[in-house]
Amino acid sequence: MIEVNDGTAFIWDQRTTAEAGEKMLMAQPFTYLRYTVLMATDLAYEKFSVFTPEFMQKMAGGVRDLVLDNGATDFAPDISGGITRAGLRVGKRSRETVAKYAVSNFTTLGIWDPSGKIVAVSEQVYRKLEPAESPRRVHIPAGMVQVLLLRNAKR
Repeated sequence: MIEVNDGTAFIWDQRTTAEAGEKMLMAQPFTYLRYTVLMATDLAYEKFSVFTPEFMQKMAGGVRDLVLDNGATDFAPDISGGITRAGLRVGKRSRETVAKYAVSNFTTLGIWDPSGKIVAVSEQVYRKLEPAESPRRVHIPAGMVQVLLLRNAKR
């Protein structure tokens, strides 16, 4: 956990369990971060005990403040914002594109982002890439529907 603009946020390395005495691996890259967010969101919807609103708000804080660090221009290559942080090493990766963000499910974290930044960035990315008359990517609009339906619901 680290401190961010709205309090505490989670960041994590690229593994599923930590073995005693092992060195931490690298900060989870953007590609795999997308899958972790999808899994956590699904488990939060199903009310698995660990994935409480407080937990999800900390996960959203990490993505909001460390991955979405350049608005809708491009994105940090990993959950630690592309820099060594809290003992997590980073690799030499390029920043991620709006096209990759547009086929990711980060928008759903807007449910637990009281600042509104995740939703705002998602909307900007969508407007950049999708023509109004024939949109093709579904991840951002589907995430927006979930945010609208569930943001104020008791989860």
